[in-house]
Amino acid sequence: SLLQEIMAGSVVSSPHTTEKVMVSEEHTKTKQEKKARKRRKGVYRRLVKQMEFYFSDANLRQSKFLLPLYQSDPMILLSTFLTFNRVASMLGEILGEEADETTRVAELTKALSVVESDTILLSECQTKVGRKTPFTPTLPTQVDSCTMYVENLPTEADHDYLRNFFSSYGEIQYVSLPKFRSGRSKGFAFVEFGSAEVVEKALADFTSVDIANPGELASVRTFNEEKDAMYKDKGRKRKGDDGDNEQSKAKKVKTNDTPPVDSEQCGDAPEEVADMIEGEGLKKEVSDIRVLSKVQWKKLRNNYLNDQRKNFAALKNSLRKPRTPHVRERVEVCDVKDTKDGNKTEDSKHAIKSEDSKVGVKTNIAIKEEAKVDIKPGLIVKLTVPGGVDNIQKLKQAVREGLGGEAVAYVDGKVGVEAVFVRCVDKEQASKLAVAEMGDGWKGDVIAGKEEQEYHAKIERDKEEKRSGKVVVKKPKNKTKLIQKAESLKSAHVYFD
Repeated sequence: SLLQEIMAGSVVSSPHTTEKVMVSEEHTKTKQEKKARKRRKGVYRRLVKQMEFYFSDANLRQSKFLLPLYQSDPMILLSTFLTFNRVASMLGEILGEEADETTRVAELTKALSVVESDTILLSECQTKVGRKTPFTPTLPTQVDSCTMYVENLPTEADHDYLRNFFSSYGEIQYVSLPKFRSGRSKGFAFVEFGSAEVVEKALADFTSVDIANPGELASVRTFNEEKDAMYKDKGRKRKGDDGDNEQSKAKKVKTNDTPPVDSEQCGDAPEEVADMIEGEGLKKEVSDIRVLSKVQWKKLRNNYLNDQRKNFAALKNSLRKPRTPHVRERVEVCDVKDTKDGNKTEDSKHAIKSEDSKVGVKTNIAIKEEAKVDIKPGLIVKLTVPGGVDNIQKLKQAVREGLGGEAVAYVDGKVGVEAVFVRCVDKEQASKLAVAEMGDGWKGDVIAGKEEQEYHAKIERDKEEKRSGKVVVKKPKNKTKLIQKAESLKSAHVYFD
């Protein structure tokens, strides 16, 4: 260029050449300023579009953060949106990450002033933003009829990809893309369109989900996978997701400790997304996409849940413990009394029930007091397990097998402790357990005298601590207990009469 030639000394400097250089520099500077203004206007348009999405019917209906704010005051402070990841990221493109709150609010105000919007407007003081028309909630049935369930999505699919891909069918109101805790997509999504007719049009162009087995739905499979992983890991960090977790953290922009709103990321699809959609690799994956109307998806999900409830009810009945002799005697006595007093009217029965309910608390207290005093000797068997207990469930299973399938009253043992105390139903069962062979080196003795009294005192102390709340015992859910019990019975011996 002319400037380079002058600096190299090949061209003699003169007023005319100097003027040309200055004009060239001004032209370059003007061109750069135009590019910066164009880029800033592009960010403004994206900001306004993002704000329009935040105030849209679809987002307000879903948002647990914005809806209460809107209901208390339809005009929301602009500073509230500075904590949202997408808004913070766009403002960072213009101002940098070091800009203070006042500067960022002023830039957001300028964007809303420069770019006209059909749905939102600034307040007169220009510190708040709200909707032009009031928000009216839509019925869930109307939303479901306009929503489509999509699964078998490509691994790269995100909100922008889904919006760009399905926008050819009609206006998209909302996209929900569930993710695992690591940030990885679960492989399915819900796309809400403007009308039910658009959903029908999109359903006709794609392969439908196989409805023969509701348990194979991606939404059901990933839910079960996540629950199983949480149960196995018990709150520990999942292995293999470190990379995904780091990647998801790197994408997020946080300006302060206020949590961002959990809503869809909206905006214009970047150029790399458009290139992705046109790529041959993704075209092949797109052919595997399966779709279903949300109305039909709900029916399949409900059928699956009902089948699960029936299966667990059947499992619960099959695993129900047989009544002990003591319980059977009580039931027989009650049946005899009911037979003798068979001439009681329904009113008298209801009166008795209501009277029992009034004194229910006193009865429970009396039972507890009676349990404290009523200490039956010769029912506690002390088992010595060499090396300590490895698993409580296996310990209970070994005790049951040692008694030929009989159930005991209670097993008091801890992992890693050698001494285990078993409370039996009667003395005959205690004597039988003391001599039973349950493992290598296991020893059983029926405790008596001072040792038995000390153990009963320990039981009372433990009960009192539980009642007072000093000791909190975490109890597994009934469903978890049923599954554990069913798994333990797989390897258990079967005893025949």
